[in-house]
Amino acid sequence: MVILPQKKTLDAELEDLDAFFVRSESGWMNKYLFMVYCIMFICKVQEKRSQMNVFDAQVPFLLIVDGHPSRLSFLAVRLLSAFNIELLVLPGHTSHILQPLDVGIFSPLKAQFKKLFDMATIRYDQQGQMVINYVWNARELRYIMVRSFLDACSVSCTATNIENAFKAT
Repeated sequence: MVILPQKKTLDAELEDLDAFFVRSESGWMNKYLFMVYCIMFICKVQEKRSQMNVFDAQVPFLLIVDGHPSRLSFLAVRLLSAFNIELLVLPGHTSHILQPLDVGIFSPLKAQFKKLFDMATIRYDQQGQMVINYVWNARELRYIMVRSFLDACSVSCTATNIENAFKAT
C-alpha cells in the first residue's frame, strides 16, 4: 500500500504499477488507512491459507506493528481477530531495538531506493556530461519515486532478509 499525500486522482502512469494506492492529506497513515491496510492484510492471509490448503482460520497469523496511535483501533483488533490474526503492538520508542524492519530491512531498502532513484533522475547531455539543472515536473518525479520504491522493495524485502531481521532482534 502506497500512501500519496493530497492526491485527489491517481496519475495515469501510476495505474499500471503493481501497488495499491491510497491518499491522506498528510501523506501519513491514519486510523482509516490502517483499517484499509488490515483488510488488505486479511486478503493476503486468506490467500496464504489457501496455498497451504487450509480453508478456515485454524492457522493463526501475527501482524506486528509499531505503537503509532493510528494502529490502536478496537475495530481493527476485532476485524483481525475474526480471521484469527493477532495484532501485536510494539511499545513506543523501542523500534530501534525490537522492530525487525527497522533493524534489518529499512537500511538496505533506503540504499536500494537511493540507487534506483539516482539512476532514474540523473540526466546527461550529448557530450556525456551530467545535467545538474534538469527540472522534473511533479507527475514525472512522483512516478520515478514510486517506481524506485516498489523496485527497491522487491529487491530488499525478500524472505531471507525478513528472516534475518527477525533473528537479529
